[in-house]
Amino acid sequence: MRKVLGLRSEILISLSVLVVSGLLFAGLFLLKIAENELIEERIQTTLSSLQGMTALVRVDHGGLIFLQEIDWLFRQMNLAADAAVYTLVDAEVQRRAGQGPELADPADLRRTAFQGTSLVRVSRPAGWYGFFPGAAGGYFDVYQPLVFEGSIEGVLFGRFSLNGIAQRMVPAQTAIFVLIFGFGGVLIAFGTYVLGRSVVLPARRLMQATSRVAAGDLGVNVPVDGPREISELAASFNAMTRALQESRAQTQETIAGLHQANAELEKARRHLVRSEKMAAVGNLAAGIAHEIGNPLGAALGYLDLAQAGPRSPETEDLLARAGRELRRIDLLVRDLLDFASPRDAAPEVLEPVAVAREAAQLLEHQGIFQEVGLENVLPPRLPEVLATRHKLLQVLVNLLLNARDACIGNGGRVRLEGKVVGGEICLIVRDEGPGLPPGLEERIFDPFFTTKEPGKGRGLGLFFCHKVIEESGGRMEVSSRPGEGACFQVFLPVAGEDARHV
Repeated sequence: MRKVLGLRSEILISLSVLVVSGLLFAGLFLLKIAENELIEERIQTTLSSLQGMTALVRVDHGGLIFLQEIDWLFRQMNLAADAAVYTLVDAEVQRRAGQGPELADPADLRRTAFQGTSLVRVSRPAGWYGFFPGAAGGYFDVYQPLVFEGSIEGVLFGRFSLNGIAQRMVPAQTAIFVLIFGFGGVLIAFGTYVLGRSVVLPARRLMQATSRVAAGDLGVNVPVDGPREISELAASFNAMTRALQESRAQTQETIAGLHQANAELEKARRHLVRSEKMAAVGNLAAGIAHEIGNPLGAALGYLDLAQAGPRSPETEDLLARAGRELRRIDLLVRDLLDFASPRDAAPEVLEPVAVAREAAQLLEHQGIFQEVGLENVLPPRLPEVLATRHKLLQVLVNLLLNARDACIGNGGRVRLEGKVVGGEICLIVRDEGPGLPPGLEERIFDPFFTTKEPGKGRGLGLFFCHKVIEESGGRMEVSSRPGEGACFQVFLPVAGEDARHV
């Protein structure tokens, strides 16, 4: 698997290669120029020496004597020491003297003898090695015409080595390499520091910030500083996080709106189902009340007649029991009649705290709360509402009685509260009873649903309360946890003059 290097390592390696390569090529280029200058100087010096030899010859005639004198003078001037090979030919290009093998090019010898001008050919070491300055093995050939009193008497060929120049380049090469590694090291260190501060550090901050954004933290920002491109990148990153924050907020608002819409739809569905139940129960109640009411009234009349005549103690007890059960049936029929055909009463603008206090006092005077304490923490006044007084009173009485029943045997208390919530008043009846079992809050307002023991509740009280409050434009809510009691809240819209100030 390919090892992935960090950005700092990549920069360090790339910068090292670039700096070292640049300095190395620059140094080699300068050394090559210097070497060429030294070679040119060496060639010119050699040519000047060879050209000056003919002026030093002291002979009266040209020809072979002249060439012998040149050969002797060439040796005396120590030019032969530098010349590994030399050849002396006459005007007919016939060898007359020399040292070493015959290396002169006959064509170049004839061209020099014919034209009378000096010819120089430089040879460098073969291959890439020859491109490097100071490479040993190079030489140059000189074809020098020998002129005596305007006549070309011969040609002197000499091959001169360039190894001396190569040796002179060694100290320069050493200095160049020291300069490359010394100056290059400084450049690399400084460049790495500058790039690390300007590029690596901001990139690392961006990487860490991106990791935090990927983890869900959209509140991260990076400093907008450094070079222009880096600062613009940091600014773009910050703009991106702000856009993501706004998008997330909009998404959360949309989700919240969808949850609220779903809740309202569910509430509307429950309300529709309850309304259908109420309509069905109303029709059923009207029918039952009509069909049972008349026979029940006759049965009660016959029972009164039977109780008026002579009877044994056993008969009197049976008649009393029958009377109690028939009156229970009569009470149930009256409840059904009240639900199916409620008495028409015009709603009025009233002060809800006064009605709540009246309900509490009514029950306290009857001794309903002797076993269970009632804590009345109603405010002195609440905004007025539009409701039917006796129906609202009946609702509160039902809620207080249910709370009392829930607290009996548990040592709890009933608490009556009131407050303003938005544009509504809220009357609260809270008990410290066992609370409702989970999942029963949605069914608590259904007709004939009760949590009381058989014979102690008909399941119409809360159903009736819910209907009354909805007819007044309000709503009822219940909240409960097992073991922590239940809380019934009655919401009614503010009406009358108080509606202008809420």
